[in-house]
Amino acid sequence: MSKEQNGKVKDTHRDFPSWVSTVIICVAVADLIFVTLLFYFMSMGYITEEAFGGGALAMVMSSGISIIAIAVAVWAGLNIANAVERRQLINLQEALTDVEERQRKLKDEEKAYAETIEDIRATQKEEFLIELERLSFDVLSRKLFDVFYIIDIKKEGKSIPWAKLTSIEREFRLIDFAAREKRTSVGLLRVTDGNEFFLRVVDQCVNRIDNLLSMYTMEKNDIVSCYLNIRKGDLYYYRGYESRAHEDFQTTIRLYTHKAVLNQLLNIESKDPGGGIKTLQDSCKLMKTQDKKEPLVAYMCNTIGDSYRIMDDLSNSRVFSEYATVLCPNEITSPEELEAAEIYHRKRGCVLERIFAADGKQLEESSFKATMEEYEKAAKIKLTRMNLKTRLSLIEKYLSAMVGIGFVKIDDNQHRTPKIVDDRYFQTYNSFLPEQKKIWHLRMRELEQLKNTALLMYPGEPLGYEYECVYFRNRFISCGKDAAQKKGVVRKATEAMKKLDYIAPVKRGFTQVIFEDIEEIVKLKR
Repeated sequence: MSKEQNGKVKDTHRDFPSWVSTVIICVAVADLIFVTLLFYFMSMGYITEEAFGGGALAMVMSSGISIIAIAVAVWAGLNIANAVERRQLINLQEALTDVEERQRKLKDEEKAYAETIEDIRATQKEEFLIELERLSFDVLSRKLFDVFYIIDIKKEGKSIPWAKLTSIEREFRLIDFAAREKRTSVGLLRVTDGNEFFLRVVDQCVNRIDNLLSMYTMEKNDIVSCYLNIRKGDLYYYRGYESRAHEDFQTTIRLYTHKAVLNQLLNIESKDPGGGIKTLQDSCKLMKTQDKKEPLVAYMCNTIGDSYRIMDDLSNSRVFSEYATVLCPNEITSPEELEAAEIYHRKRGCVLERIFAADGKQLEESSFKATMEEYEKAAKIKLTRMNLKTRLSLIEKYLSAMVGIGFVKIDDNQHRTPKIVDDRYFQTYNSFLPEQKKIWHLRMRELEQLKNTALLMYPGEPLGYEYECVYFRNRFISCGKDAAQKKGVVRKATEAMKKLDYIAPVKRGFTQVIFEDIEEIVKLKR
C-alpha cells in the first residue's frame, strides 16, 4: 500500500496494531476453541486416538497448543512494542517540553539582557548630559544638551557611542576651563618653557575625536558628527590662541560651518556634497544671513568673527577685519545671555580697535569713542579682567599714537625701539595744541582711574602694575621741561617698576616693553 494518499503521508506504523493484533487474537481464540472441543469429544469417547491414525492426535494437539502459544507470544510482543512506542512518545514529549521551557528561558534572558543594555545606554546618556550641563554657561553647550536630551534610546539612540562622547566631553571641559583660566593669567596648564603641555593635551583630545569621526563619512550629518566637529573646532580655537597659527583658526571656521553643524544646530541644508563651507568668504556670507540676535547664532558668529580678527593680527593686515566686524554681533536681546553679550561687545571693540588703529597709524578721536563704547558696554554688563584690560590697552595705544611711539606688538622675540627717552616724544607733546593737551589729560585721568581699579581687583597680577608703569611713562612725557615734576615721576616710576619686577620676574611681551621704558626713564635721571 502506498504511504501517500490524498496528498498526505499515512502512518503505517500506527496502523499495524489495529488489524494484525485482531487477526492474531481471532486465530488464537479459534484454535483454543478447536483444541477445547477436541479434548471434550475425546473425553466423551466420540473421538479415539485410532481414528487419527496413531500419533496424529498428539500432533494435532501439539500444533494447536503451539499455535495458541505463538498467538499469545505475538500478542504479548505487540503489546510490548506498543508500550515501548508509548514510552518513546512520552520521552519525546518530555524532551519537547524541556526544549520549549529552555526557549522560554532564553527569550526571558534575551529580554532581560536587552533591558539591561537599554538601561546601560540610558545611564551613559545621562552621564553625557551631565558633562554637557557642566558647561551650561556656554550657549553652544546648552544647545547640544537640548538636542541630545530628546534622543530616544530605543530608536536612534542605539547607535550613539555615549560612553566615548562622555569621555571626550569630560576631557574637553578640562581643556576649556584651563584655556579660560589661562586667558585670565592663572595659567593652570602653563609650564615654564612655554605652552607645549597645553598644546599636547589639546592634540591628544583632537586625535580621539578624529578616531571617532573616522566612523562618520562626510555625507553623514547626524548629531554625533555635529558634536564632534563642534568640539574639534573649539579645540582648534583654543589651540590657535596658544600656537598663534593662522591655520588653526581657519580650521575652526571650517568646522563651525561644517555640513552636520549647519544642519543639526541652525537647520541650514548644505548643498555641498563634500560638506561644510569651502572658503572663508563663503562662511562669512552664510553667517551674515542669520539672525545674530538669536543667542546660538550670535555665539557662533562671535567665534568665527574673532577667528578672523586674530588672523588679521597674525598676518599684520586688515584682510579679514570686514568679516570680523560683520560677524561679531553688537547686540543681544536675550536677558539670560548677558554674560555672553559681555564677550561679544568686547570682541567687537577689539575688531574696531584693530581697524582704526592698524600698524601704528594715528588713532582718531572718533574711532577711539566708537571702540571705547563697545568696551564700556561690556564693562556695564560685567566688569572682568579682560574688558578692564581692553580699555586700558586702548587708552595706552591712544596716548602712544598721539606722541608717535607706535603700538606695542606682543612678541617675546622683538623689542620696541626707539625708547621712551627719545627727545622727539617730548617735542611732540610740547607742540600739542590746547585742544590736544585737553584730550591728552582727559585720557590720562581715564588711565589713572582704570589702573587703580585693576590694582584693587587684581592685586597679585601684573595687569595693574603694567598700566601703572604706562601711566608714569606718559606722566614723564607730559612733564615737559619741569625738572621737579620729572624727579617726582621718576621716583614713583621706580617704585612701580619694583612692584612689577616682584609680580612678574619673567619679562615677556608688553611687560618687557613697559619695564624697559621705565628703566630708561630711571637711567635718564640718575
